[in-house]
Parts: sequence; C-alpha cells; structure tokens
Amino acid sequence: MITRENLVDQAKKEILGFIFRQKLAKGERLLSIDEFADLLSVSKTTVREAIRSLEQLHFVEVKQGKGMYLAVDPQSLGKNIAQLKSVTEMARESGIEL
Repeated sequence: MITRENLVDQAKKEILGFIFRQKLAKGERLLSIDEFADLLSVSKTTVREAIRSLEQLHFVEVKQGKGMYLAVDPQSLGKNIAQLKSVTEMARESGIEL
C-alpha cells in the first residue's frame, strides 16, 4: 500500500534524480511546483511537501515570488544517484546535521 508519506518520499527522490540528470549547479532555478507535478504525475500538494522537506534539509531554497533554487552543489552529494540511499544520508554526507 502506498501511503502519502511514501509518495512524498518518492517525489523527493525523483526531484533529486531530476537535479542529477539535468546536471544542475548550485544556485540554478528549478522547475515550478506545477511543472514538477506534471513531470512526476503527482499532485501539487505532494510536490509542495517534498520541496518543503528538501528546503528544511537545505537542498533547495524557495524565494517567494521568484522560484526555487538549488542550494547545494550536486557533485558534493555523489556522482551516481543509485549511491544515494536516503535524503537523510545525503544531508549527513553534505555536512548538514538534522
């Protein structure tokens, strides 16, 4: 059974995967919530919760009225998305204490 929590976690992983696939750099603008919702085929609420979680972990920065931006250098997170086991682990590896 897929719970809402699982869906948000899956969305976080997909957003991080998008960042790696697009080879985005720190400070680059991310897709909008609407664009991520369409891309991931999930609700805007799910994307908002996933982004909020990534913002709390300091992976993304949301600037009111301007968009969402990558707050870390993806290269510091590892080169292969398959190596990334969890958002919590990535945070620790990036020096971010939870």
